[in-house]
Amino acid sequence: MKWILLAVISGVVACLWWLDAEHGTADSRQDPGSTLERGLQGLSLARAYLSEVAGRETALLTRAPAQAVLPDDGVVLRVVPSPRTAVLAAMKEKTGLDKEPSAWAQAEPWLSRGGRLVLAFPGDGEVVTGAATAVLPLLPGVRQVTIAHGRGLAERHLLAASPVLVAGGQVVIARQRVGAGDVWLMSCPELLTNQHLPLGDHSALLLALVGEGRPVWFDEHAHAIASDEGFVTLLRHWGLGPALLLGVLLVVMWFWRGRVLLGPPADPWRDHRAEAVEGVDALAGLYHRALSRRDLIEIYRQRLLREVGLRTGQRPVAAKASVERLTEGLRLPAGALTATDFHRLMNRLTQAFRSLRDEHRRRRP
Repeated sequence: MKWILLAVISGVVACLWWLDAEHGTADSRQDPGSTLERGLQGLSLARAYLSEVAGRETALLTRAPAQAVLPDDGVVLRVVPSPRTAVLAAMKEKTGLDKEPSAWAQAEPWLSRGGRLVLAFPGDGEVVTGAATAVLPLLPGVRQVTIAHGRGLAERHLLAASPVLVAGGQVVIARQRVGAGDVWLMSCPELLTNQHLPLGDHSALLLALVGEGRPVWFDEHAHAIASDEGFVTLLRHWGLGPALLLGVLLVVMWFWRGRVLLGPPADPWRDHRAEAVEGVDALAGLYHRALSRRDLIEIYRQRLLREVGLRTGQRPVAAKASVERLTEGLRLPAGALTATDFHRLMNRLTQAFRSLRDEHRRRRP
């Protein structure tokens, strides 16, 4: 029976492992703006800078922000610097960046709780070159930002957003409040790539965009890198990970305990109850011959005192008071005990044992 149960548990564990495996597309084409791209257009340097230099917690986001489980203070950084990639066209069509400024409508519940979404994509406004100037003090430490060649944000993106960084009369970075969170629009994503991040105050711009002490997710879902969260991952998000681990440990301990033998294996065909009764009778006769009646009563009372302490957890003084109550103030008469006195005292102690077990049946160790 145990081997059948073990086989069933092994099958369940195998199923959980299979369900937890990622079966999404893990094919990285190393698009520009991806942290997996180590070339000039990649963001591998940006992630390394945040993790190793700034000491921020970073991770890859392989699901849409609306479908992922993100903390309320999390930051999602989506950078698509090349306007020629098919991924950008797909992102615009899916999010509606080319139609309306509310591209983050699906992630609005998370944003309204305090999340931050940074969208860096090539702008479709007027051509911009030269130095950029901050018009709102929302980018601390950013003083020198130079745009070699780019475009500003279109007017439809600025209907509800506030300009933050302006170059050549065009807005290149804007911010829009969404509940307790915000969305940052950036039309010069090349500033965050490996080629331009070491220049000027671009690294300070990256730190200002992600905020102080907030965990950062780099959106790889926009670069065709997708995965599905497994069953075990969902249990961990629900806070059931420790319970699942505890259940596995209990099952392992149950199997291990079943294999540990205390003494020689018992013969299932022998009548142990008869042997137990005979053993009690033999010990009773031995005690009767070796001890006096007074000693027997005293040993029985000490056993009652110990039983009270074990069942109730009382200290010695309180346990003695409970024994007095259960035995109704039993006192041994002076001199030798007669058979009548012995049986009377034994009956009273036995009745005290029964009362104790009735009162504390569920607390027995």
